Amino acid sequence: MSSDLSGMRAGGSDPRIDRLEVRVYTVPADELEADGTIAWDSTTMVLVRAHSGGVIGTGWTYGRRTSISCGSHSRRASNSGMDP
Repeated sequence: MSSDLSGMRAGGSDPRIDRLEVRVYTVPADELEADGTIAWDSTTMVLVRAHSGGVIGTGWTYGRRTSISCGSHSRRASNSGMDP
């Protein structure tokens, strides 16, 4: 396994986040789903691509649309150009 250190800043600190791409997708369920406490008819997924020092990392999560939408927008605004 090799490590790409091209995004490291002078002094050896972690690379900065240059840009975040956040995409939100809602996937409808074939039929109503339930777990005994709540029922839902779709699943919302968030896909995030973090750009840092020429390297791109990808992550994802899922949850309720309202919680994901609020969090995604605030993280995108506050983390761009910040240290991870």
